[in-house]
Amino acid sequence: MANEITVNLSSISYTKGNVVINITPTPSPAVLSATGLHSVHDTLSLSTSDTTLSKGNIGTMGWIYLKNLDNTNNIQISDDGTVYAMMLKPGEYSWVRWNAAAIHAKATAGTPQLEYAIFED
Repeated sequence: MANEITVNLSSISYTKGNVVINITPTPSPAVLSATGLHSVHDTLSLSTSDTTLSKGNIGTMGWIYLKNLDNTNNIQISDDGTVYAMMLKPGEYSWVRWNAAAIHAKATAGTPQLEYAIFED
């Protein structure tokens, strides 16, 4: 089967000083295929210690969705639990194709909640 995932992002706008950027992603919605049969959707309470997100029966991760549900604390995301290249500030989310065997997360402070979904590739 194909076209199991639909993502609707109609526009991205940035205005600061003399810089104005407007992007209209096409196609929108983006209709994507998930080759595998497995997926995971969960909410996890984090601490300042590294946590590996459960991927259930997923063999190869494809697309992932991450959302920081906290109102105060940042969440750091990593592929190996040592270098945290991604940061989600309170209320922020990310939708990205993941190219690693694992997803690690930790709080910069407190115990924020992370909502996540992983779709098998």
